[in-house]
Amino acid sequence: MRAMVPFRVAVALAGLLVAGRPGVPAMESGEGDDRVVRIVAGMVARNEQRLEDLREYTARRRYQASNERFGQCATVEVLERYEYPGRKRLEIEREEGSDYIRKKVIQRLLDSEMESSEDDRRDQTQITPRYYTFALLGEIERKGRATYVIEIEPREKKELLIRGRIWVDAEELAIVRMEGSPVKKPSFWVTHAEVVREYEKHGPFWLPSSMESTSQILLAGPSRLRVEYSDYEIVRSAVTTD
Repeated sequence: MRAMVPFRVAVALAGLLVAGRPGVPAMESGEGDDRVVRIVAGMVARNEQRLEDLREYTARRRYQASNERFGQCATVEVLERYEYPGRKRLEIEREEGSDYIRKKVIQRLLDSEMESSEDDRRDQTQITPRYYTFALLGEIERKGRATYVIEIEPREKKELLIRGRIWVDAEELAIVRMEGSPVKKPSFWVTHAEVVREYEKHGPFWLPSSMESTSQILLAGPSRLRVEYSDYEIVRSAVTTD
């Protein structure tokens, strides 16, 4: 059986943070009205500041992956240690289930995420005007808060970029939800992939709460990956976390 989930796409989403970088180009006026330009500029600036302020944290993750056609599943629990400016250490604390899924899917996902956090690919996981154009679809109330819904379209066809939507908190200009598909097919064996990611606020920081990936694999059929994040502890930051 081939790889059950597009782990390179999951890596991009598992490490996703919104951050500006020096030299990021402004959006052209034809890519949306002035309102979405202002929203995205504020979103990038606010999240750049959050990343600068967030110096170290720990958290736990629970990975669950399964393939219905072959009746295989696995669960892996991981301790995450984050250090500024984006370095991660992921230590497996407990694992059970299919040996194939644990070693060929989840372990490869963990290895790839740690590698990408150390090199230039980390920049490609950012939702910024360097890599995307934006279109404001509307404003809704979500969990009692005003939220912008924005369509994102990659500027290039690269494997770490996605086409979809983001939900941005109107007051704090932080991404609270995103969903989409890779703009570039992850592999010959993956015919389609959908990813949904949710965020929660911990102190002044918006951090991942869950990620779900559903992939249609040639010969293997539908495969699913869910990651749940919990027990965040802000170890060091430049702001008060109470």
